[in-house]
Amino acid sequence: MKKTLGVFLALLFSFAFCVSVWADGDKGQIADYMTDYYMIVESRNGGINIYAGADEDGGKLNNELIPNGTALHIKGEKKDTEGKEWGLTEYHGMKGFVLFKDLKPVTLSEAVKSELGVLGSQETDEDIVIGAKSGSVKMYTGPGEKFAEVSSAEILNGETVHISLKTETEDGESWGKVTGREKEGWINLSEARERQGTGRGSERAVDKKAPEPTGISQLTSTPAPTEEPQATATPVPAEAASSQSVDSVSTLFMSPILWIVAAVILVVLVFLYFLKLK
Repeated sequence: MKKTLGVFLALLFSFAFCVSVWADGDKGQIADYMTDYYMIVESRNGGINIYAGADEDGGKLNNELIPNGTALHIKGEKKDTEGKEWGLTEYHGMKGFVLFKDLKPVTLSEAVKSELGVLGSQETDEDIVIGAKSGSVKMYTGPGEKFAEVSSAEILNGETVHISLKTETEDGESWGKVTGREKEGWINLSEARERQGTGRGSERAVDKKAPEPTGISQLTSTPAPTEEPQATATPVPAEAASSQSVDSVSTLFMSPILWIVAAVILVVLVFLYFLKLK
């Protein structure tokens, strides 16, 4: 019985050690403390890299250098074992760490100005009607979601906004500066123009009908328009459905809770097996 108990305790210790190692591995992706400010890239190499963790020997996320002048939103700070300071940020959809030695702290307005210098911009004078699939668009303090949102400045479908400046971000999306409102900022023009003429307040987004002619022409009856056949829903390809199923299964197996439960069940089964042998 003592031998069985010893084997059980050994298995339990191994399980606890594995869980501890898994948790420590995840700490590399977490900052020491969270922050909220902006810095721009200033490197002698013309740009910097972004890493998965605060370690230059770790995995590099980018294929091309993040160019000088690029504004980065620093959301956290971390020191490595050598005392080097790192900033947690997100660039081109990649969340990781960048070294502070190649960054310069700036204000929000300086960050936006520097970003436009890298991306390029074009002055414009146009009004657009919002028509987003979500029913509204958010406004940001700069061109891109890396900049903070303008509080209480959501623009609903059907509203008309004036665009005074346009630019294209590194993600290939078009952004415009909204002016002439109580709160000004930047919106994603690609998102704002997804389906104009629909959604709440869409009556302002639909072109008004031309006035009917007067006189003799009114006596002629206008033929009723023929109804166009409604488009049938396109069936989801089998490959796409299969891919979605595989993604769901992959997500399930990536869950740490599932692995912990499986490990506990395995330990119990081994313990019961040794009891049976005893």
